[in-house]
Amino acid sequence: MVQFELPSGQLFEVFGSESRYYQFHNCPVVGFQVEDVRAAKQEMESKGIEFMTDVFGDDKEAWAYFGGPDGYLYEIWQTQRPLKAPLRSA
Repeated sequence: MVQFELPSGQLFEVFGSESRYYQFHNCPVVGFQVEDVRAAKQEMESKGIEFMTDVFGDDKEAWAYFGGPDGYLYEIWQTQRPLKAPLRSA
């Protein structure tokens, strides 16, 4: 995997075929940063969103994949590492 952090703070990741996560990336995947991926997953599931995976990772960085209504794959993720543009509340 190669990870690029853009000046805006957005991340762009490329997975090689040897990655265990490659199976989930047959098309570009948009990820949404959340403060607590486990809590967000539970809330989204309670609203009927189907997740394709359990939570991967650990307390420092974690993510889970879910299916969108358009048939594409999306992810929610959290990180404790500093990013150029940290998560902000709306």
